[in-house]
Amino acid sequence: MVARAWLLLGLSGCLLPPPIEEGDPVENHPPRLTTVDPPPTILPARLSVDCPFWPFYAGAADPDAEDSIYWRVFINYATNTPQQKVAAEVRELPGNPLQPGADRSFNFPVETNDIRFSASGDPITTMHAVEVLIADRPFDDLREPRARVPEEGGLTDSFVWPVRLTTDPPDSGSCPGGGG
Repeated sequence: MVARAWLLLGLSGCLLPPPIEEGDPVENHPPRLTTVDPPPTILPARLSVDCPFWPFYAGAADPDAEDSIYWRVFINYATNTPQQKVAAEVRELPGNPLQPGADRSFNFPVETNDIRFSASGDPITTMHAVEVLIADRPFDDLREPRARVPEEGGLTDSFVWPVRLTTDPPDSGSCPGGGG
């Protein structure tokens, strides 16, 4: 009888459920720039100062449909002060779960009288850099390099146009977008 009691006690012990298998961690894929204009085959981009601004265009995609794409533009990042770097406006292209990896287009004007063209000397004789930077997380402006690092786990892509300002009239004879 004692053996039977031990047997019942042993069988009535606490049974643990089987361990729950953890799913595969969700992999974050980098966003990518898919198109840029002015085209990279015609560089440096020549911007006549007779025109107040020049339109630049980009297309971006992220295979992670839920990810927003955050973007900002720098002019002569290397010579910008930390305040100028952080002041570069951040814009957002929301994700679309119904269209994963879909191209999201955006544009931005580059103003020929922007103070950042003068930061490194004569704006006409100096080669400049206009850069579009995209990320799949908001930017963490406190981490180095300033204004370029996304929040933890974020990934980036960028494109830099070499740009030369010129006093020549625009090649087409008129300013793009009717400016000037």
